[in-house]
Amino acid sequence: MKSFVPFYLDSQVVGEFDAASAPTSEGNYVYEPYRSPGHHNLHMQLKSSHIPRCHYIIGTERVEFSVVTCVEYGVLRLSGFESSRAR
Repeated sequence: MKSFVPFYLDSQVVGEFDAASAPTSEGNYVYEPYRSPGHHNLHMQLKSSHIPRCHYIIGTERVEFSVVTCVEYGVLRLSGFESSRAR
């Protein structure tokens, strides 16, 4: 059974990644978008040429990353990864 990890823009949920292949380095990643204010805000920031900073938490690790662009529906280009201990 697959498990998924949600990711957030500030405190708003945007979507989820497959936990087995959660992103940790620059590249294009498939995600499951949520119909949520967070997903809407992410795309509004991208449209206004802002690079949103998002994060997800797995166990005790918090992974932050930048969303560079939406390549196509359900695929984001990510970069600028940083990890730290989750609070």
